[in-house]
Amino acid sequence: MDQEERPLPARRHVSVEALAAAALAREAIGEHHAVAVLFADLCDSTSYKLNKGNVDGLLKTQKHNTIVGLAVQQNGGQIIKYIGDEVMATFFEPNAIQNAVTAATEIQSAVSLFNDKIDGSSEERIQSKIAIHAGEAILVKFPGHDAADPQGKAVDATARIMALCNAGQVLCSETIKNALCGKFRFSPAYKREAKGIKDGLIVHELLIDGREHVSPKMPRHNDADTGDIRRVLDAAAEAELTGRADTACSRYDQILDVDPFHFRANFWKARLSYKHPDKIELPQEKIRALSSQAELSRPESGAAKVQSVVLRWAERAEQSDPPNPAAMDETELTELIAKARDAVRLARSECDCFGELTGMNALAYFLSVQFEKTQRNECFKEAVLLCKMVDSLVEEFEKSLVPSFYETYARVLSFDSLNAESLRQAKMMAQKSAALKQTEYVYMTLSRIARLEKKLGVKM
Repeated sequence: MDQEERPLPARRHVSVEALAAAALAREAIGEHHAVAVLFADLCDSTSYKLNKGNVDGLLKTQKHNTIVGLAVQQNGGQIIKYIGDEVMATFFEPNAIQNAVTAATEIQSAVSLFNDKIDGSSEERIQSKIAIHAGEAILVKFPGHDAADPQGKAVDATARIMALCNAGQVLCSETIKNALCGKFRFSPAYKREAKGIKDGLIVHELLIDGREHVSPKMPRHNDADTGDIRRVLDAAAEAELTGRADTACSRYDQILDVDPFHFRANFWKARLSYKHPDKIELPQEKIRALSSQAELSRPESGAAKVQSVVLRWAERAEQSDPPNPAAMDETELTELIAKARDAVRLARSECDCFGELTGMNALAYFLSVQFEKTQRNECFKEAVLLCKMVDSLVEEFEKSLVPSFYETYARVLSFDSLNAESLRQAKMMAQKSAALKQTEYVYMTLSRIARLEKKLGVKM
């Protein structure tokens, strides 16, 4: 008998009882089976139910699940379970991966046809987001379920991919793309963090005719925050403040060995490496990679986004001979301006003053370059307005926060009452504060320093 004609081995299901006995007999769990897993989720169903009520919500869910179920069955798949408005399906060999992807395209086509027939409110339209992955799984037979439930890393990874999907999007793992790249069209690769998967996931969008390609979502990373990591962060800050930028970077490397997506470690190592090329010999592409990782880890960070903009601009400037800050074409410039605008917007929404100021400064600079190239008056006007806004914010800092900070700094240093050098620095900070803003607090601190000077018998 030829290899192609040999019957496939029977799928072996596992009972829950067998799982419970696994501690005594691990072989009772059974074999791993190659499987393609598909999740399809009805978008915005919660808000629809809140607006329309449970009955209408269930009817809309039923329409979506019917479309998904039909496409799955027509392509040899099996519905495992309905989890509210989400459907889980599996496909087995032969042609498991191709059948799963074909089912996904048919689901989206059927959804489009359904929406074309709807008159009136867009709320009645259906949008389904779909995730597909393939790998090995154990088939577990739970009581009351007709289909065996696949369990394992392949299923978990599919769920993580689903969390990255936008409405109406089909996202696939690299396994799916590599198996079918000659039969279907896929987007370029996107690296995304995924909970429980150390190095993250590489995902591709399945490109369907008539649908606009969008980047997968970027979930916010929760930095590891153990006591040990906090101590390493403190040590890195101390090293930076004492001029040991290379030591600070080595501390950030310690954190990245534990948590490669750690936002603060990626962001500050990139920033330090860019500011101190004489002390930290790191290639530009490595600095950009750190900055990009910070942006991926904290997509709502304006500071991270503007840092990646500045690094890209610096790279382009250095590539020209002689170095020219304006050495970029109109397309690149427009893209950088859009990203800098986004950075300012994000920084404002997060009340991130550093990100907002840095973003506005970069945006004003790029607009000035655009004006120089195009002579468009609106670019000049916006750049002037941004500069005025930055100046106003800086002036506000100088009038309120800066004198208050100097007074606090003076007060703290004055507690080192037996140290003449500390008192000298404290007096200098208090005088800086008084020069900017005269308050009773700064004069109380100056009086305290004067008493300590008299006690020590020194004059600063």
